[in-house]
Amino acid sequence: MHTSMIGREGRKNWRRRKDMEMAQPTAEIAAIAADITKQIRLLSRQRKNEQVQSTAIKGRLQSEAHRFKTYLSLELQDAARDQIPIEELHNRAEAASSTNTVNTVNTVNNNALSFQEHLMVALLDWFKNDYMVWVNNAPCASCGNTQTVGAGNGAPTQYELDHGAARVELYKCPSNACPLTRFPRFNDPLVLMQTRRGRCGEWANLFTLFSITMGFETRYVMDYTDHVWCEFWSDHWNRWVHVDSCEGGGSLDSPLMYEQGWGKKLDYVFAVGEYEVVDVIRRYTRNLSEVLVRRKLARETKVAEWCQDITTRLRQSLTPTHIESLKTRSLTEQKELLEPPQRALGDAEKQGRQSGNLEWRSARGEVGTTYTPTLPSLPPTTNPIISFKTTTNQPTLLGSATHNPSPQIQLTPSSPDKRGAF
Repeated sequence: MHTSMIGREGRKNWRRRKDMEMAQPTAEIAAIAADITKQIRLLSRQRKNEQVQSTAIKGRLQSEAHRFKTYLSLELQDAARDQIPIEELHNRAEAASSTNTVNTVNTVNNNALSFQEHLMVALLDWFKNDYMVWVNNAPCASCGNTQTVGAGNGAPTQYELDHGAARVELYKCPSNACPLTRFPRFNDPLVLMQTRRGRCGEWANLFTLFSITMGFETRYVMDYTDHVWCEFWSDHWNRWVHVDSCEGGGSLDSPLMYEQGWGKKLDYVFAVGEYEVVDVIRRYTRNLSEVLVRRKLARETKVAEWCQDITTRLRQSLTPTHIESLKTRSLTEQKELLEPPQRALGDAEKQGRQSGNLEWRSARGEVGTTYTPTLPSLPPTTNPIISFKTTTNQPTLLGSATHNPSPQIQLTPSSPDKRGAF
């Protein structure tokens, strides 16, 4: 009887161990299955996000290609022609082209400038120094005070919407008696010729029109890290040349300025022209491997496909001869992008951003690595005494610092080689 009971207990324990052994792999399988399900759901969400982001890139490229047609309006170019001192700019370029001109830069990156490049420099300098006004914060519209502070965004009026100002910045005057000042970010070149103010968006927009009006074949370049500039086709150099109206003529042909000088972490940079949309990031970086890691919004094959599709549509009404000519030039550009020239950095490519005040540039992280803040020098002070407002928290005194009759602290006595702090 006793032996039988032991046998039954043994069989029960054996079955229990077996059940536990079978349950263990089942639990592991369930955990693995749950993890796989989680990963599948995560990948599904990532794929959906990728599709949304990809669609956004494609849509923006299509939108910019369509908007570029605005610059080709003869009526708009006539209005621009009334703004530009064409004869004066030609005279400047002719004078600069003369080898006898003193203090004139006749080479950029060891490339000699022709009349065409000098004319572009003249246009850039006039546009920056004599025509447009940079806006850090909009001055008070009522009293003109320039010490306004941002107060968020306001709802655009119908007029502002009609002229591309989907965003309206608001600024508060130090005088509480003044109403908020509105700063609509207009996107209509015709309106910009009236306001003549803004930041890089307004500047590059209007400069593209002025450049085309002056006879330059021009492309509008958009950088996904929030900057825009232009490129023009140089017959003399047989390539597209970088220009930035915000930085002026001194930045001519300085494509590495943003990455090497300003310290921008570039990802997507596209050039939009009359007959093409081109991914030109390779022109603007020496750290392609790092850039490619940051380009997560779409697959590279898709980006290339979209640019090619839009380019094909832009050229579909051209003659076969014209299309072949553009194809030849595109192939030359692609070779240049794949094998960028090895050269030393130009002066403009070594310095941080120049346009905008220091506070604004610093907030954007574009002052560059070479910028060193300077503090005003103070003359030596004998027996310095510092006053402070009454506080319940008494400061800790260090060195030779002592309390004078409240509320004063004397850092050092009237003797040499003493140091005090609090």
